[in-house]
Amino acid sequence: MKKFLSVLLAATLLFAFAACGERGNNGKVTIRYYADASAMLPAMKTGQLATGLLPEPAATKITKMNGAVSMKIDVQEVYGGDYPQAVLVVKKEVAQKDSAFLKALMKSIEENSAWIVENDENAASAVDAINSALAEGVTPSLDKTAIDKTVVENCNIYLQKSAEAKTSVNEYLAAMKGVEDSSANAVSDAFFYELSSVETENTTAEYAVYMPDGAPALAMAKLIKDNAQFERTVQYTVVSSANIGPSVVQGKADVAVLPVTAASKTVGSGEKYVMLGVVTHGNIYVMSSESISSLDDLKGKTIGVIGQGQVPDLTFRYLLEKNDISYEIAE
Repeated sequence: MKKFLSVLLAATLLFAFAACGERGNNGKVTIRYYADASAMLPAMKTGQLATGLLPEPAATKITKMNGAVSMKIDVQEVYGGDYPQAVLVVKKEVAQKDSAFLKALMKSIEENSAWIVENDENAASAVDAINSALAEGVTPSLDKTAIDKTVVENCNIYLQKSAEAKTSVNEYLAAMKGVEDSSANAVSDAFFYELSSVETENTTAEYAVYMPDGAPALAMAKLIKDNAQFERTVQYTVVSSANIGPSVVQGKADVAVLPVTAASKTVGSGEKYVMLGVVTHGNIYVMSSESISSLDDLKGKTIGVIGQGQVPDLTFRYLLEKNDISYEIAE
């Protein structure tokens, strides 16, 4: 009987200590922020950080840097399908005065979506093209040794025109505002622009097309590779993610690819710029060297997240809250 009581007491104490440990961090997910993927990858490479939330192609890149890391959760599946990540915006004046150019541009973007996933060679060529258009001082984020057809497919690149994307964009922005009110704005109906069936044309025009490095730039890789001019003068520039917003706010970009949340805050009124469509959709993944198969498995763990207040971070926090999982921000 004494032996039984001793075993029972030990088991009770063990459970109490385990519960205490769980309560110690309240079973919360601890989010540790990194500026971007290049800042997080070294920590995951060395094992200093076991789990990270990464977009493609950085998600695949870490598996090549550290063989113990693999893709554990497809965030898009948890979300319930594709969601808008980066949108194509254009100066309203250009949309009104040169719809012929924009129709040709959008057709080429659609063709790019098919071309870039045809084979590994095209995927590698896309990286070379993007890196050739980098603005001065921008460190390339894409590495063609870590890019292949499958990786590009995971980037979820395809053009969804404005009218078709209106509902998903509005719903996504509302969801992100629920996570952090200042992260996004509701956009006006005027923001969603459909090109007129009556074409306008300005063949003497010169256009500056801006896009952030990474998956958003892959949406225009073939255009850069082919130096597509559309019988105009077109300059393609790939900037850092931190500089894409200012390029639009300052009016440098005639056409630009913007994160949907940033677009809502900077040009969502539809007065100066309008949205022609969504070019990249959800492409973030939980990567880890630990045994993880669901968001619940992240409880009590630290996960690296890039871009505080940006699309990956907001989407991840939205899903934690939706699934009643508490989180805290690491100091």
